[in-house]
Order: sequence, then C-alpha cells, then structure tokens
Amino acid sequence: MIAGRLVVDTDVASLIYNGRLPAHVDQFFYRYVLLVTPVTFGEAVKGAYQGGWTRGELFDLLQYYESMFELLPWHEATPMVYGMLAGLARRRGITVGDNDGWISAWCLAHQVPLLTMNRRDFEPLEPFGLTLAAP
Repeated sequence: MIAGRLVVDTDVASLIYNGRLPAHVDQFFYRYVLLVTPVTFGEAVKGAYQGGWTRGELFDLLQYYESMFELLPWHEATPMVYGMLAGLARRRGITVGDNDGWISAWCLAHQVPLLTMNRRDFEPLEPFGLTLAAP
C-alpha cells in the first residue's frame, strides 16, 4: 500500500459533492491524495443522466471530479485481479456487485486502500487483499 493515496468509492464522492460528508471523515482526507476509479466516475455520470441533469449541472459535476480527484490510470493487472476476485468470491458463495468488483480490482492493482461508507459491500473482499480505510 502506498501511503498518502486513497481511493474514494462512489458513495463518498457523492457525499462530498452534496456537502453531506460527516465531519470526522472530511478531516480524514487532508492526509491523502484522493483518487477515483474510472468505474466511480462512470457511475456518477450515469446517475446524472438518469436524474435528468441539465448540461450545466453535468458540467459542474465534471469540474468537481476533475478538481477534487485524480483518476486512477489503466493498469494491465486490473482485469486479472477482477477475474480473480469475481471467480474466487463466487466459488465461496460471496455475492459482489460487478462495479464493486471492478472498483476493488483497481484498488488492488494499484495497491491503494478504499474508503467507502458501504463497508459491508466490500468487506467480503478483504480476505483477497482489499484494504478498506477507516477514518
């Protein structure tokens, strides 16, 4: 794990955007460079289109992501890690959503911890090496 870098899940990015992040979590961020996966960015854009956002609202969202986060770059290990996570989890009877699996794979490929408010969605992947950050 590389100290000082932290991937935020879609729920955390949304809470920050809407100004609803708990204060104790907000203070936690000052020690980190905040990152998002392309999956998280895609989920945010999908939500905006589903919500019927205007062009201006969508532009504001894009500016927010660009100014607040660094986008994790492609890593050739990501698809292999995703396949390992998804396959092993299924073999063990663990249900993991596809996007959660991809976000976890990006974190593992880059060796960066994940901060999520939906810990129970990701905790089943900790035995496979995923590190969940706790503020």
